[in-house]
Amino acid sequence: MFETMYSIKRIAAYAIDLVVVYIVGLGLNLLAVALIGSDPESGLGMIVFTQLAGSVISYGIPIVVFGSLAGLFGWTPGKLICFLRVKNQSGNTPGIAKGILREFIKFVGTSFLLLGAFWALHGIVTKQKTFYDDWLDIDVEDIKPSGLTETQKNWRKTFRK
Repeated sequence: MFETMYSIKRIAAYAIDLVVVYIVGLGLNLLAVALIGSDPESGLGMIVFTQLAGSVISYGIPIVVFGSLAGLFGWTPGKLICFLRVKNQSGNTPGIAKGILREFIKFVGTSFLLLGAFWALHGIVTKQKTFYDDWLDIDVEDIKPSGLTETQKNWRKTFRK
């Protein structure tokens, strides 16, 4: 029961983060296009450059912001809403560099490679850990586990220490 709820919370947190990234990314992409300009008379090269710059800005900024939030505070907006916390093996936040690297690997692995998205989902469902968290030796802790008795919650606290 606990594993199912944890998996659902992880998937929901990812979906929330994805929606936030796409909304912010769309806004940043439109802003980049407006700032750089995409005049059709300037030629195809300028339009391609504008779209490429817009994509780098619209995906790069959320990766840095979400990675910094996860690295410094242990949460992204989705994880905060779902009561999940990113931590390293010692129980502390992973740090900005590892947080940004985690978000970058997650973005590349789950966005461009369909297999990567299924691989991450399989890891969450079967062993409660994604491939990128496994690679970076990071855990995502359920701050408010549901479906556990008080004895089970105390056992988890004792076992993790």
